Parts: sequence; C-alpha cells; structure tokens
Amino acid sequence: MKTESVDVASLERELRELWKQMASKKQGAEQEAVTRACVHNLIVYAPGEKSDAEVNSIIAEITVQNPGRVFILLPDPSSKNDRTNAWVSAQCYRTAGKREQVCCEQIMLRAEGESVREIPMILAPLIIPDVPVFVWWRSQMQEDTILKDLLEPADRVIIDSALNASGHQQIRSSISVLKAAITETAFSDLDWARLTFWRDLVARLFDSPLARKQFPEMTRVEIQAAEPMSYQPLFLASWLASRLDWKFSSQIKIDSGKVSFDCINGNRKTEFVISSAAPKLAGSNLQGIQLNTNAAKFSISVADDPAYLEYLAYCEGMPGVRQLRKFEAKSEASLLRDELQILGRDRGYEQALQFLFQIL
Repeated sequence: MKTESVDVASLERELRELWKQMASKKQGAEQEAVTRACVHNLIVYAPGEKSDAEVNSIIAEITVQNPGRVFILLPDPSSKNDRTNAWVSAQCYRTAGKREQVCCEQIMLRAEGESVREIPMILAPLIIPDVPVFVWWRSQMQEDTILKDLLEPADRVIIDSALNASGHQQIRSSISVLKAAITETAFSDLDWARLTFWRDLVARLFDSPLARKQFPEMTRVEIQAAEPMSYQPLFLASWLASRLDWKFSSQIKIDSGKVSFDCINGNRKTEFVISSAAPKLAGSNLQGIQLNTNAAKFSISVADDPAYLEYLAYCEGMPGVRQLRKFEAKSEASLLRDELQILGRDRGYEQALQFLFQIL
C-alpha cells in the first residue's frame, strides 16, 4: 500500500506565504495592520469524526486570550489507508477600538493508519522554540506511544478524565497510564477543574474556627453522584482526604453501585461513602456531599430550584448557616482557557492523585 507523507519544508513555506498574504490585506484603500502573536505552542490530539468542527470552534473561542501556534491532530489509526494530510490557516481577532488584527497560526494534520506514528516527527521541527508547549490530549488515557512521544516536548499536558470510561477496572487502567506519565511532565485535568466550584463550597462550610475544629471529629463523609465509580466523586474524596492529611486505611469496596473506603483521621476512623443519586443538577456528575461528626453536620445538596446548590453548616455552639449558590458549569472552552494560564505543576491536583493512586 502506498504511504502518503507530509513534506515539512512545504508546510513551512505555506506558513511564510500565509503571513505575506495577511500582511498585504487591505481594507478599502488603507492597508490593515496585522500583528502576529504567539505565547505558546498548543498541540491538540483529537480523534473522532466530529473532532474537526468541535476543536476548531473551541480554538476560535480561546484564541483571543491565548494566541499561539496551534497544531490540531486528527488521527484515525483504524483506517486502512496510510497517509497524512496537512494544511495551514490563521485564527484572527480584532483588537478593541483599533483597526488592527491579531493573528496566530493553525496547522491541521490528519493522519490515517500506520501514518499516525509519524505525527511526532512531523511536529518536532514546526514547534516554535522558547515558548511553552501545551498538549491537549482530547482522548481517553490509554497505553499509546503517541502520548509518550508528545510528553517529550510538553511543558504541560491537559487531559479530561470525563472522556475515560467509568467503572473500577476502566479507571484503574487509565489511572495507571497517568501514574506513569505524570513523572515526565506537569499534568492538569479538565474534570478536576470542574470540581473547583464544589471544592470552593466545601471550603466555605468551614469558614468559622469552630467549624474547622470539627475536622478531627469527622466520622463519615458521603458523596452523591450520578455515577459513583467515576473520576469526579473519587477526585473530591481524594482532595478532601489529602488536604487534611488523612491516611487511606482499607481496600476500596464496591457493592451495588456504592463505593466505600476508610481513612485514619488522627486516632479516629473516617468512613467515605460514594452513593448513587438521581442527576438533578444539570451539567454535573456530582449531586451532593455530607460531612458528619457527633456534634455537627455539614452538607451541600441540590436545592428545590435545581439550578442552585444549598449548603448547610450546623455545629453545637454556633448559629446554623444556610445559603444558596447558583451552580456555574463551565464550558470546555472556558476550562481550557483557564488551564492555558498555568505553567507550573498543580500541587493540589497531584496530591489528590497520589491519594487516588492508593485507593485504586
């Protein structure tokens, strides 16, 4: 079978020609200023039939605040053809109040069959030096030589655990890949980022010093989720336990959809339970959390109006607190935009991961 490859030199010529054309564009009788901007390289690995349109839409949305050279990789390793095709384009936006366009480059690369293995070699000479390299792995975490090759130039890898299958064995498989890869470079996770709203609410439950004194007395933490054995509830449990320095002390148990394990909290055993709940809160796998001691109860649950969460804090010796907060589900583009602002390691995420590695 004939293999069709991409000529990197011709791509570089196309990029130079693209900027010549952009620079010579005219609006009416006046030449329009075009500024070339690049604060990073962004490599997007996005298999799937709909990935082309979906990713292009997201990139167009984030380019205004995050201009850079963008590589959109569209692999189809199951194809019977062995070929790669590439083309270049520009993403442009107009600066506020100015007759000027700010533009950045976009390189689309479609690879089929065995040619998928050529992707890292094609990318290497095209990556702009001296600016960060982000890899957005928009696929499941699984043993993949392409992922290993992309780790090499990457300063940060952005994944989305929500794309992985739920279930104990499936999560163990994907987490083992992450456990091995995270030693190579910094990682962040869009599904972890979706928990920012929840983590903020849990922290607010313990604003008062009297409430914080209940941590050593905690006997039970129950989390409700539409899918109990999935990343979001496991992340929330791991974040809470790791931040409080609780020690995992038992094997994970899965019974009729309910997930449970124990932690040692000082001299006390704290039971974690993740149970199934009807998905009332749109756009969220998580549906609630309760934290109990003998003298206090803290909870976050879906309010009567399912667009809101209700959080309650009751502790002996202090007035009860009851408040509502509108749930804010961020789009994939918004989550990605935030992650592109982070260059270093996310220590909170990595500590939660280390705890999760123990559970699984």
